[in-house]
Order: sequence, then C-alpha cells, then structure tokens
Amino acid sequence: MLGSCGANESESTASDGANESESAASTVNVDGREISTIKIGNLEVMTEDLGEMKWGEAMDACETLGDGWRLPTKDELNISYKNKEKIGGFTDYTYWSSTDRGSFIAWIQDFNLGRQSLVSKHFPRYFRAVRGGDSIIQDTVTTTLEEVDLSEIEDNKEVIIENTQPITWNFIANSLGNDKYEIKLQGFIDQGWQTYSTTVEMSDEGPLGSWVTFETSDNYDLIDGIIEENAHSYYDETWEMDIIGFSNEAIFKQKIKINSSTEFTLKGNINFMVCKDGACLPPEDKPFEITITP
Repeated sequence: MLGSCGANESESTASDGANESESAASTVNVDGREISTIKIGNLEVMTEDLGEMKWGEAMDACETLGDGWRLPTKDELNISYKNKEKIGGFTDYTYWSSTDRGSFIAWIQDFNLGRQSLVSKHFPRYFRAVRGGDSIIQDTVTTTLEEVDLSEIEDNKEVIIENTQPITWNFIANSLGNDKYEIKLQGFIDQGWQTYSTTVEMSDEGPLGSWVTFETSDNYDLIDGIIEENAHSYYDETWEMDIIGFSNEAIFKQKIKINSSTEFTLKGNINFMVCKDGACLPPEDKPFEITITP
C-alpha cells in the first residue's frame, strides 16, 4: 500500500543530455521509503518504480500520494522513455500511462522497444508517478475512415474516428422443438476488419476476445456453451501471435431450454473488439433483446 509523500527542500541541478533542459533532483518519502526524483524540463519523475498494478489501481495509488503526484500521460510517458538512462531504474517491460480509451483499454509503453500500444486495463504493469509538466494541447483530427489516410496524419495529433462501427449485428431465435431454441448472434463485418473468438484468452499484448453474456431469468436455462461459426486461426503480423478470429461474418450460437409457456424477452450482451491493419477500435458493448414465443 502506498502512503503519503513529501519532497525535501534540497535540490541539485544537472544538464539533460537528451534535450539540454535543466534537471533537478529531490527526495520523496513513500511509505517510509526514500525515493529520489528528477526533473526533465518541468516534469518531475520518480527514479524508482512503484510496483505492478492494474490500471485503475495504479491511477489510485499515484493520486493517493497527494502533492500533485499522478500517473503520466501517454506523451509524458514517452518523455520518460526517451530519458530512461538519465532517470534510471526502469525495467525493459511495459509501463502504464493515464491516457485511456473508454472503460476497457489504456495506453502503455514498452521500455525496451519504445513502442506504445492500447491494451486491456485488467493486467498488472509497472508504473511511476510524475507531477508538474507542461500542459500539452494535442491537435485533434475528427474524421471517418472513408475520409482519412492515417499515414498522412502529422505526429502529435490525435485521430478521433466518428460514426464508425464496422460490424452490423442481427439477433434471432430459432425453434429446435421440445422447448429448445437456438439463439443466433450474427455479425456482418466490413471488408478488411476482424473481430475475435470467445476462445481468445485475455493477454497483455493481444486483442480482446468477444464475450457473450445472457441475463439470468427463470424463463430459460442455457444448454452447454457458445458455438462459433466462420472462425479461423491465423498468424497476425501486427500482434505477432496466432489468433482465432472472424472476417466478413461472425456467428455465435447458444442453445436454451425454455421453462415458460408464455411469451418473454431474452436479454443479453456481446462485447467485442474490431481491428484493421494494426489499428483497433475500443471494445464495444452491443446489448440485444429477442422475443421468445413458445
């Protein structure tokens, strides 16, 4: 558990070999442990990791320190990477930034290769606290996929893609007789996009698999698990791993046995991620309701 911190009054200056800005060192007390800090420009960075935590836990741990300490933004994390030899103590693994995309994913940076990527918030990663820094106003490009060549967007601009959802969903129930039905979730996928199987395990570097849930009800019971159609296994060059996914059309089927003699509404949700040419949209929920008439 991280406690409160406070910087002492002594500071020393040195030249930043990477960008020639002045750096200043001080000391911070974290749960009785003295951690030195260093300034890169106006950004003060701790010289030791604060552990490995999930994204939300890391955010809370930094804010709990008080005195303006926080998790670095995506751009500030890159500053730390570019000055990692000067700051010292970093591992060759990945570190959290505070920059996220919705409820499920956030930006990290690999401190071995320097690559930044979006990953699930639900796996522990290393992190450090920072404070101060310049307010970076990032130009924003708002567009649709049909209007932009992502390779032509200038550095330091954030691309917000509006009104884009490359999957059109259809939800139906087919009677199998003997009070049994087959629930079919059918997704029509735009050319070049992929979505992923429910069997894809959540990992720290790969895409997120689909996740189908059904609202609990006395009106029916689930029979066995999800059956998929059109899924194929392939080696993904971007993720550098074998993946089971869907192109063009994704089908998920679930058998149920009904316990009701009157009409009812079956409710559920599918959470899915779509990617194209190494770019992924944040995972999205698609709730569904299907009327079952015995």
